[in-house]
Amino acid sequence: MNKILVLILFSLLLIAKDGAVTKDKIIELYQKKEYEKLCHLGYRNFKSIRNDQNLISLYAFSCLYADYIDRLAIPIIALSKTKEARQNRTYFSLILTQKNMLYSSIIDHIPIEGIQLPMTDHVISRVSHLYFQNLYTKKDGHYFLHDPNDPKITYEVYQEKSRYNRPFLIIEEHIGSTIIKHKFL
Repeated sequence: MNKILVLILFSLLLIAKDGAVTKDKIIELYQKKEYEKLCHLGYRNFKSIRNDQNLISLYAFSCLYADYIDRLAIPIIALSKTKEARQNRTYFSLILTQKNMLYSSIIDHIPIEGIQLPMTDHVISRVSHLYFQNLYTKKDGHYFLHDPNDPKITYEVYQEKSRYNRPFLIIEEHIGSTIIKHKFL
């Protein structure tokens, strides 16, 4: 019995040490472009970074780059103490709003018309800008859009069911012969 207890405590200590979040760890993961890992780490350990606007921004950008757009909601609320943090908050809010509007329109078939939001460099922003201007062709539930600034870039937008039957919004970004697939809940 004592051996089991010691083993459990040792395992918990290793897990806690491995999952510990430090400023250096966050910066290291961001520099290594391990965005998904950093997004999960920031999500699980938000209390320990909530007072550092720079770390919150790194966490939020990591979630953005890893396509965890809904995880931006918490940093959006927290980014308020500096001018740069508020600018980041505005950027994240815009992309989250565009994702939700695009999702509602395509997945739930809610008509959204007359929308003119600012455009950013993010794929959701570019696609929603084209979509809400009706600059697409539709075939078999797929929306095809062409980037007006770069003829090598096209987008295919459609829905796909998850294994739990939840709909994902899929954006395939076609850049020449390369396809980058983005999944959003």
